[in-house]
Amino acid sequence: SIPRNFSNGSQMSSLENRSHAKQTRQLGHWTMNRKLVLAMVGLPARGKSHIVSMILRYLRWIGFPAKRFNVGEYRRKLGYSGVEKSFFDSKNLETKKIREEILKVALNDMYQWLKSDDE
Repeated sequence: SIPRNFSNGSQMSSLENRSHAKQTRQLGHWTMNRKLVLAMVGLPARGKSHIVSMILRYLRWIGFPAKRFNVGEYRRKLGYSGVEKSFFDSKNLETKKIREEILKVALNDMYQWLKSDDE
């Protein structure tokens, strides 16, 4: 982990000595080329996608690799767009299994992106 207090006040001098911290200089900002997972969960139509778009824009601007994995988008791409609310009922075991499979696809893509060197 990165120490919070730096003896000489320079965060980069502390990071330069770490061999596992791959650094890049982009847009005038020093960043570490590491990936972060931010999970947003909540009720539909409450602004999660909008907030994620703003966060992604900021993270990319400061040089962090960032990508969105929206389970709802995966669901629509797999042919389950315009489903009735019963599709999301936790008591409906058939659709629960489908939702879990869609989640596994999204998670697998996320894991592959985390393991890859590309942005």
